Amino acid sequence: MIATLGACASAPRPVALPADPPQVQALVAAAHQRGLAHSRQWLTLGHWRPTTFGGYESEADGAAFFLAPTGKTDPGAELAATLRAFFAPAPALPPPPPDAVRPPPSPHALCRFPARLAWLSTELAIDPARLPAVRCPGLERFAADLSPRGVSLVFSSYYLGAPASAFGHTFLRLHRDDARLAGERRELLDFGIDFSADVDTTNAALYAFKGLTGQFPGTFKRVPYYYKVREYNDHESRDLWDYELALSPAQLRQLLAHLWELGQTHFDYYYLDENCSYHILAALEAALPHLPLTDGFGVHVIPADTVKRLMEHPGLVRAVRYRASLRTQLVRRVAQLTDAQLDAAHALADDPRAASPALPQAELVAAMDAAADLIDLRHADELLRGEGVGADKKHALLARRAALGVTSPELDLSATELSGPHLAHGSARFGFGMGLTRAGGVVQTLDWRPAMHDLADAPRGYPELASLEFFPTRLRLTHDPAPSWDDLALASSVVRVTTLAPLRRIEHKVSWRLDAGVTTLEDLGRPGALAGQLRLAAGAALGWLDDRVVVFAGADTRVLGGPSVPGAWDGPVRLSAGPWGGLRLRLSDPLVALVTADWLLSPWQAGPDPVAVDATLRWLVTEHLGLSLEARLRGEAADAQLLALFYY
Repeated sequence: MIATLGACASAPRPVALPADPPQVQALVAAAHQRGLAHSRQWLTLGHWRPTTFGGYESEADGAAFFLAPTGKTDPGAELAATLRAFFAPAPALPPPPPDAVRPPPSPHALCRFPARLAWLSTELAIDPARLPAVRCPGLERFAADLSPRGVSLVFSSYYLGAPASAFGHTFLRLHRDDARLAGERRELLDFGIDFSADVDTTNAALYAFKGLTGQFPGTFKRVPYYYKVREYNDHESRDLWDYELALSPAQLRQLLAHLWELGQTHFDYYYLDENCSYHILAALEAALPHLPLTDGFGVHVIPADTVKRLMEHPGLVRAVRYRASLRTQLVRRVAQLTDAQLDAAHALADDPRAASPALPQAELVAAMDAAADLIDLRHADELLRGEGVGADKKHALLARRAALGVTSPELDLSATELSGPHLAHGSARFGFGMGLTRAGGVVQTLDWRPAMHDLADAPRGYPELASLEFFPTRLRLTHDPAPSWDDLALASSVVRVTTLAPLRRIEHKVSWRLDAGVTTLEDLGRPGALAGQLRLAAGAALGWLDDRVVVFAGADTRVLGGPSVPGAWDGPVRLSAGPWGGLRLRLSDPLVALVTADWLLSPWQAGPDPVAVDATLRWLVTEHLGLSLEARLRGEAADAQLLALFYY
């Protein structure tokens, strides 16, 4: 189902070659004279990036990607070695066994590096008749299998069920050139090109450590597109956004050739920057070297930001298409049902062979369609494997539904006006603000967040009721009446996640919040002391008006640790628990109000237990600028301030 691109798993051993023939010497000299080794096209083909102290280093980490011993750090040596290897005699290959399914790969450079060959042939006017006669059966089969007529970058929406997918995911879809099929049927038979880590552990802590430090090899893989649809759309209920790119036939051939080259190497996978989205952009850049697709990214690369990078180049994106997830389809379907139909849908999803509800045929059809979607949602794992109770239920219900002989009315699954990731605010944010305290003092704030969205931010392009922040940091200085080090308050999280899931007839999900990081102990009467913090809250939510109004409540727990923490029995650990809740109002698409409150109680432990209330009214003025009016209450202390937030 999933295959690694390319056919050469490792580079052949270098052999001693005779002295360069005159034509090779002339080509190497011409390439050097024209400075081709430092041209953007050659650097993108080799994935070389400038280093901090001068020179270059390729991001490719597999030895098979280089022909020169110093090719990883020397683009010039690699170019010269490539030209020599193109003209090297063709090796004699043993005949394939009679039962061979695939032809054996050729180790010759002409077969391994077709994208390099195409570009150098154009730049140096290489006469193909002078090249050795080499058959490349693996490359030929690869090109024939994919035979693309176009390419799209596909964005799979945010999935908090897996850390690697929490920020979304991107991959390529190669459109097959098959005139026998049309519409969605042809689309599902396309191929996906995915870059992902080859994970070797299920331990969450080890997974995080290896992902952050580049300990996993990342490889390009070829996947049937229908498999990606089943995995993302159905199994994980993630919406898909398809950005069709306007590549010329020559650019498309160059992309395909470079993808073949990438199949013989790996890249150290870094969760923050050298991830799925970055290397997909880098592969596109090899076919579009005139577009700086990977330039300017900082310490992290967010999939939504790579989508926006494509949109920054006029004419590059030919069309944008949306594929609703299974959950989105079910939510829109049940919105049209009566209570009686919802009862029938639940009953049929539990037992597809139960007696037919007393409903008119049209209403029964709609209830059955909803029941089929409900089975898909409840049994996604089993249905992905095509086995288990879920598969039996789905088969029985579809057979019963088919017996009615009635066509279902078309369901509107078009995208909402502001739901595309290319419309989202920048994932990074910097801000500053000033305000007044209840005691008449002044409070000043610096805010920084490398990624990516919170519940008070405008929801366009992001999940309406989900918040995911990576290293959000806020520094507050209070002049009350004069500033001191004890008035400097810090709150910084490694990760802060909130998910509000309003209770519905179709599903009952838990709303929850996680916050792990460090904070000063201002609410415990020790404002200058720093402590580690872990908070976990869970509860329920109710939503109205398409979730424009959401109320949530639950229980919150907090663990503080540090030498200055007034913990139990004079220890360095403090345990607290208490109620948590709030209200979120989306007053308009760019204007959001959020109020949260909690009361963490710490019996038998020193220090106060103040009620904490936070209120925010935030307006996204433009894609890059927001204004945030914020108020805080901590026991007897209170303040309010206005912040300017810059998204980038």
